[in-house]
Amino acid sequence: MRSTALPSSHYGNPEAVLEAKQASEARQERQGKRPTLTLKPRDENGWSKERQRAEALFEIPPRPVRVP
Repeated sequence: MRSTALPSSHYGNPEAVLEAKQASEARQERQGKRPTLTLKPRDENGWSKERQRAEALFEIPPRPVRVP
């Protein structure tokens, strides 16, 4: 496979790339740490009704035991 040089329009300005990276990092610091998603209820009342209905969709009843 033969490599070809890219046109100059496809190369980014390194200073602009650095500025964008620094701006992104500064924005993330201002916003603070994102909350961690957990699988536990957040309060003592348990899951919301909507979450309970959604979880019920994935509950699989036990298979009946066949007697030979």
